[in-house]
Amino acid sequence: MSAPQRHFLDWNRPLTESVPEFLCTGRDSRLLDLDGTLLVAPTRQAGRRLLDALVARGVILLSQRVMTPPQLAASALRRPGIASGTALLGAWSEALAAPGIDGAFLPNRDLAARILVADRLQAVRRELVEAALQFADVARLPEGQLEESERWQTLARLEASCQALLAKRGLTDPCAAQIAWAAAPLFDTPVRRIVVAGVPDPTLLLVRTLENLPDAVQVDILIHAPAERASDFDPYGRPLPEYWLGAALDVPDEAANLLLEADPAAQAARVLA
Repeated sequence: MSAPQRHFLDWNRPLTESVPEFLCTGRDSRLLDLDGTLLVAPTRQAGRRLLDALVARGVILLSQRVMTPPQLAASALRRPGIASGTALLGAWSEALAAPGIDGAFLPNRDLAARILVADRLQAVRRELVEAALQFADVARLPEGQLEESERWQTLARLEASCQALLAKRGLTDPCAAQIAWAAAPLFDTPVRRIVVAGVPDPTLLLVRTLENLPDAVQVDILIHAPAERASDFDPYGRPLPEYWLGAALDVPDEAANLLLEADPAAQAARVLA
C-alpha cells in the first residue's frame, strides 16, 4: 500500500468538531457522499457521535460506513465456511478429550469441564488475535521471552488439533480467518478510502490490515494533536512511548487546573462538586 497520510487535528478542539470539518473540506457543505469511504472510530459510541455531529452541521449524509477496529476485523467472519461458536466449542472439546493432555491443565475430562475450558481458551484466543497472534505464534517465542513455555506448547498442539478437526468438516477457525484476512483484505463493497478518526491505540490487527491494502486505497490517519507534535507519533497515529513517557506537558495555572485527591471516592466527590 501507499504510505498513510497523517492529519493533525488540534487537541484544543473536540474531535466532534474537527473530524466533520476534515471530512467536509473541499466538498459541498450540504451534501456529504461517503461512497467508497470507510470511517474507523475508536468505539461504537464515538462513531455515533461523529455521525450526529455531521448531521448537526446540516449535512445530508449518503453511504456512510463507520466501524470500530474489531468490527473491521470481523469482516473476515462474513465469508462462507467460518465455524460458528457452537462448532468451535465442539471441536475444542473433542481436541481436549484426546489422550496426552496434561492432567494439571485439565484434571476433569468430562464434557462439561471440557466445554468450560474450551470457552475460556477461545476467549484468550480472541484477545490474542487483536495482536495478530495465535497460540502457535506465542509458543514459537524464545524461552527467555515466554513464561510457562510448556503450557504454551500444549495450547499450540490443541489449537492445531482443533483446526484440523474443523478442516475435516469444511470449516475455518475464525481467529485464523481474521489474521489471514488482515494479510489480504477484501471488502464486500468497494473501498477507495479509509479514514482512521482519532484512534490512538489501533490493534496490531488493524495496522496489519492497513499495511496490506491495495495501493489504490487511500488511508488518512487523523491524530488528535497539533502538527508540531508530528515526530511524537508513528505513521498510524500511535504515541511513541520513548517520547511520551518523559514528556512534560504545559498546564496553564497548575494550582487551579490540576486538582489532586487521594482515592477514587474523593476524586468522584471533587468532580461532582
